[in-house]
Formats: sequence, structure tokens, C-alpha cells
Amino acid sequence: MDLNRVVIEGSSLDKGELSSIALYKHLQADYLLIDEKAGRRVAKLNHIKVIGSLGILIEAKKKGILPSLKPHIQILRDSKIYFNPTLLDYTLKLVNE
Repeated sequence: MDLNRVVIEGSSLDKGELSSIALYKHLQADYLLIDEKAGRRVAKLNHIKVIGSLGILIEAKKKGILPSLKPHIQILRDSKIYFNPTLLDYTLKLVNE
């Protein structure tokens, strides 16, 4: 597989998402941090392993880097970026909070 080649479906990706995918390919990274559905879809078409913001928080809690996710989840709830409240609740449940 040509690491510099990216399959793009539709035109729903912005420059930041396209740049992130290109950087992932260039660095041959383990994961691509991306939350947007369109970006995840294109990443999966390109056999790119993705992880989202909540996945990063869960891993940090599991590894003892963060003692609690509650304050971080609250920051997400209060931010201008939309996260489904049910998904945020589920994330806390996954880490027994």
C-alpha cells in the first residue's frame, strides 16, 4: 500500500482533517486522533486506526495518568464542541465513575 496515497470519499473533510490524515501516513503513526464522523469514515477507508478524545481519556484513566475523568468530562459538557450527553455518561460508566 502506498503510504502517501489517501482515498477520499466526498468533499466533507476540511483542511485540518486532510492534513491530519496525511501526517498520520507520513509518520506511520499508530493511531489518528479524530472525532468527526466524516473524518473517521475516510480514515477507515484508508485502513487507519482511529481513536477519539474520549478514547484518549479512557486510556489515560486506565494507565493511571488521570485519577478521575469526571472533571474532564465536565469540561467537555461545558465546551462549545458538541458531545452526545449519553456518550459522555457511558464513558464515565466504562471507567466506573
